[in-house]
Order: sequence, then structure tokens, then C-alpha cells
Amino acid sequence: MKYFFLILLLLILNTCKKDPLEKEILKFSKQGDFLKVAALCSEYKGEKFKKECEKSFRETEKEIDRILASYSELPFFKMMLDKEKKEKIQEVLKKNVYMGIKYRKIWNETVERD
Repeated sequence: MKYFFLILLLLILNTCKKDPLEKEILKFSKQGDFLKVAALCSEYKGEKFKKECEKSFRETEKEIDRILASYSELPFFKMMLDKEKKEKIQEVLKKNVYMGIKYRKIWNETVERD
């Protein structure tokens, strides 16, 4: 009987011990904050949130492309963005190697810095 309680206790502790990164991904995924999810997924190595990560990467690329496309309409001015959105995109570009290589140079040239 005491082994049963020991095994039960171990199972409970094991299931309660979640990766903090997974908790954050789940939280921001539920909030619909794809920019924050993309930044977190750039560090995440698990498979549990693969669909959410892929979706957030696609949405982030679409958002960056949309912002940069609007710059082509006014090429002589630097883009002014909401500070929170700009910081989130910069975080993704810093953490995600692929997006950083693809977008960082043009992002820095087109978006106004604080």
C-alpha cells in the first residue's frame, strides 16, 4: 500500500512539473499573442506546441511583411510603430535565427528607433 502512495505521489509531481516555457507558450497562445509565442518558440525545443509555434511563425512573418510593404509606399520616412509591437518583433528577430537573417537588416533601416 505504501508503494502505491509513493508511485501516486511521483506521478502527481511529474505531471505538475511543467516546463516554464511551455506554460508561457500556452498562456500567450490562449491570449492570441502570436508575436510573443513566436519569440518563446524560438527557444523551445519540444514537440508539444509544434503547431502553435509554426502558426505563430507564419503570422509573425505576415505581420513583418505587411509592415515592410507599407514602408514601400512611403520610402523616405522611417516607420513609426506601437512601441510594444516593435519590441516584440525585435525580440523575435533577435531570438529566431532564420527571421533575423531574413528581416533584421531591412527592419533596422525602415523602422524608427526609440
